[in-house]
Amino acid sequence: MPTFPIITLADGSISDPAWFADITSAVNDHETRITTVETFNSRVIRKTANQTVNNSAALVNDTHLLASTLANTDYAFEVNLFYTSGVTPDLKVALTWPTGATCSWMAVGFLSTGINYEIDLTTSTYQGASGTAQAYSGSASPTVTMQIKGILRVAATAGNLQFQFAQNTANASNTTVKQDSWMRIERVTV
Repeated sequence: MPTFPIITLADGSISDPAWFADITSAVNDHETRITTVETFNSRVIRKTANQTVNNSAALVNDTHLLASTLANTDYAFEVNLFYTSGVTPDLKVALTWPTGATCSWMAVGFLSTGINYEIDLTTSTYQGASGTAQAYSGSASPTVTMQIKGILRVAATAGNLQFQFAQNTANASNTTVKQDSWMRIERVTV
């Protein structure tokens, strides 16, 4: 039957410090295991606010759509993007990943063609270097969607899988990645 410590209320001391040390160790171990489980399992990251670029073709890191990765680990990922952008600036997207990692990804999106909004499905596969941008058409209204899927193989250096975006042609109009866009990343066992 377990024993419990006797606490002296006057000064708050514990009469059995070994018991207290065991409890502290167990709590710390539990917190470590929770952090480890979060790192290894599937995670979904939701964009909680719009992010806009204006008159810039320089890629920027999305402030929400990034996920930490472990060294020597493989991941499957997807990014579901909601965005608006005029037909002149369009949109370009990129992904960055840790040094030494390799990544293969594809994007499926809808293209806008001028005033008459026509839906065309485009699929592209990329195996370029980290940060290599690919361009897509935009539409100021309605919101356009895109889905990116891929496999990331992280080598000896841990780091982040980071979504980036910009206008494909700098233009004094807004290109906005919308709130509720999201990224999912899941560890893949081989």
